[in-house]
Amino acid sequence: MQVRVLTDADCERLHEATLKVLAKTGVAFNDCPEAQDLFKKAGCRIDGGRVFFPANMVAETLKLVPDRNTITPFFPFLGYARPLSVKQGAVNFGLIGNAFHIFDYAKGESRACLESDVNDKLLVIDSLPNFQYDCCNLFCASERGMGKPVPREYAGADACVSFLRRWVRGRAVDGRKALPIGDRNTVNEERRLTILAHAVLEGSEKTRSILSHQVEFCWCNPLSPLGYKASEAVDMIRVARSGRGWNSISPEVMMGGSGPVTMAGALVQHNAEVLAGVMLSQLARAGSPCLYGSVSAPMDLRNADIAQGNFETGLFNAAVVQLADRYGLPSRISPGNTSDNKPSARALAEHAVGLYLGASAGGNIITTGLLDSTIMISYEHMVMVDELIGQVRSVTRGIATDADSLALEVIARVAR
Repeated sequence: MQVRVLTDADCERLHEATLKVLAKTGVAFNDCPEAQDLFKKAGCRIDGGRVFFPANMVAETLKLVPDRNTITPFFPFLGYARPLSVKQGAVNFGLIGNAFHIFDYAKGESRACLESDVNDKLLVIDSLPNFQYDCCNLFCASERGMGKPVPREYAGADACVSFLRRWVRGRAVDGRKALPIGDRNTVNEERRLTILAHAVLEGSEKTRSILSHQVEFCWCNPLSPLGYKASEAVDMIRVARSGRGWNSISPEVMMGGSGPVTMAGALVQHNAEVLAGVMLSQLARAGSPCLYGSVSAPMDLRNADIAQGNFETGLFNAAVVQLADRYGLPSRISPGNTSDNKPSARALAEHAVGLYLGASAGGNIITTGLLDSTIMISYEHMVMVDELIGQVRSVTRGIATDADSLALEVIARVAR
């Protein structure tokens, strides 16, 4: 890691402040008796639906998290091609988000996503070497009740057959990424064809291996400030108890909106929300893997919406990585997205600063590549970001000082 935005003393002050919030303010688990029962048995006080966590209980429960050096997240059904390392300092980049719009570069304007965009997106992302996974869903216009549904020839099985033919001809695959086998943009026929494509290109044994790695997964965004939706809490308990699942806990604290406007205050609230979810997971099943996530960012005062692209978001995410490392938890952060709504110099600048801060801090899973604070996709922009990821990897790798790199023989030869 090249960047530490918090000193060890800073981390401890944030931790101590988090313990006070958990003990005195608590976290709401309303309408979720399953979660309340687990916490009560562990020694927490329950008042209504709010849970208050004693400091000693927090310390003991956090000891149950698994050793991050022995676990590797692998979610082929979410678009992960292979297991990722989440050791401290291991960095992985990918596309995660929910795109409602796509930027048409030729027309210079955005439009709603269509079903016909789904396979094109898969082809583009699979051709980009620095994106290691693709968990980006397109929310198409027809399913949002906008306009007319696209013609049948652009959707479903026909589109997937066309895509499979192009894919098998070698257009997009060299083993870097796996097409998601069963995400929200995939119907049953497409799923069967995708499995067939894996079998054609990679062989039946490797395809069976991918299918056998399906695990339970819960992507939880706490209800800031300091609350959990009952359905998500129940799902976290189920995933933990499955023995084969991961809980990803990613608060979206909007600084100045659903959380304090100060960076430190927002970090304390964010940390309390994550730790409450981690403790729920461990009480449901000790040693269940969790991702310490973040989609927190400042509020844009012009529209009261979250602004993912500003430089403070990158700073916040770098601090999140240090807090996650303090607890021995893998981190999933989102500093590599822009608030701009079109490909531009501003968009790349915001990506560059965010990606550098996240990677140099050692964020394990970094989400990037989208526009308009993660709700717009652009193929042209993704190509530029792919190049940017390669450059960020290069500069965060540091300077080699081995014998070949010191180049003493070259210096002597040139100086003669």
